[in-house]
Amino acid sequence: MPKRLNATMRGFLLGLFAGLAMQTSAQVDDGIYVIPSFDAYLVILSRNDIVNAYYFGLDGEDSYWLAMQGSRVGETIELADQVNGELGASRLEQDGLGLKMSLIYCNKYPLDVENPCGDSVEEAAVFPVLKANGNLKAIYRTQYGADYAIFESDGTGVLLVFEYGEDLNDRTWIGAYTGIIKI
Repeated sequence: MPKRLNATMRGFLLGLFAGLAMQTSAQVDDGIYVIPSFDAYLVILSRNDIVNAYYFGLDGEDSYWLAMQGSRVGETIELADQVNGELGASRLEQDGLGLKMSLIYCNKYPLDVENPCGDSVEEAAVFPVLKANGNLKAIYRTQYGADYAIFESDGTGVLLVFEYGEDLNDRTWIGAYTGIIKI
């Protein structure tokens, strides 16, 4: 009887460990995502647990971009930003076909404002466009303040340029370039 119990226990434990080893991580991947409810895009590039992101919209003269920083917290990403005295934070986590973006908090300075974040959406669906699945992944800042987000997606190099206009509040210039990587 003890040998049969041990064989049964070994089989159970082997099956349990095999099942755990085969589970895929639900970690948020780096790359470009689209947020249809905001008519906007999100670029996520990380190194270990430090995350840099750019939230941007492309609408002719009404284009805009916003740089955000944050970190990985378990299998989610938490990002914060500050624009024109408004401080906000969002959480990104895997959800079905893409990601779910949730508002963590939003404050406006001074704090005596009744409706600090206007009509902020509490949750939004976020879908992948291009995954950053190659070895190339970097963010550079020029001496003039432009940010270059560079990554590789299946052998294609992607360069996104986020540049200020006439002052630091003018964040309307966005450039996007692609090319084939040859080694």
